[in-house]
Amino acid sequence: MNIEFFQQFDCQLFAGNAASEDKRRTIREVDMPEFCVQHFTVHIGSLPLGNHFHMVAETFRFVKGTGTIYLMPIVNGVPDQSRRQKIVVSPGFLLVIPASTAHRFDMIKKAEFYCYSPTDFKSKWAGTVTYEITPW
Repeated sequence: MNIEFFQQFDCQLFAGNAASEDKRRTIREVDMPEFCVQHFTVHIGSLPLGNHFHMVAETFRFVKGTGTIYLMPIVNGVPDQSRRQKIVVSPGFLLVIPASTAHRFDMIKKAEFYCYSPTDFKSKWAGTVTYEITPW
């Protein structure tokens, strides 16, 4: 998936109102029956995003700013500490987060990134489980 794939949505469909917004970030969304794409803009870099996992994989493309992503695979409901990862991201970085992998995003203010999921948002969110990750 290249950057042009994500940018086509930014130009055509993200011009509307935010799907979700709080003091941490704004999310604009394209939601289709077979996939969803979200565009995130970070407002406050000191507050984490995520701290959950989904039953479907997600693909992230980072376009502005930097940050650290913490990943923790969950196997049969138990965190697999031996496979945890800490990844530093910057513009152009592509990250695939497998299903059942808890994730936390610590991004700088004004960072922007896209998330692609191979299902509609309602189905993706229905299979979301909160999981608090403490950075290491």
